[in-house]
Amino acid sequence: MVNASPPSGSEFLALSRQWPDSWAELLDAWPAMVIFVCLLAAASVLAYVFRRSSFNRWDAEETRLRQDTASFIARWPAERLWYAPHAELAAEWRRCDHMINIVRRRSVFARRGGVLMVKTGTPGLDQQLAEIQRWQATVHHAMTIAAQRDGLR
Repeated sequence: MVNASPPSGSEFLALSRQWPDSWAELLDAWPAMVIFVCLLAAASVLAYVFRRSSFNRWDAEETRLRQDTASFIARWPAERLWYAPHAELAAEWRRCDHMINIVRRRSVFARRGGVLMVKTGTPGLDQQLAEIQRWQATVHHAMTIAAQRDGLR
């Protein structure tokens, strides 16, 4: 039968020794410390690059969505919005929803202290969110009217 008792006091100390006893032992362990610091630095750089690239992707996506919205508004200005086809209104509503999600993600980063991640010169994310939500509500109302007009409901 195998004795499965825990290690005794001196055996435990020998197994759990963490700090070097002398400068010589410390100098013997420096390659491991350098490797650990390099790995930690590499992980930090990768996290920064990932967050930065996701913000650049969101910027590009938001720019494209805003351009599509601007072309929609050029085709259907405010006085003609109520006569727009339901399909185009639905596409505009989805664009608004996507922009709202992007602004909310940006807002979460800003509230978590990701100051470097917020575009400089961006005036009030909450104000942007409110403006997009107002436009989305207007488009939704026009969608309802178009659905009734086109007999979709």
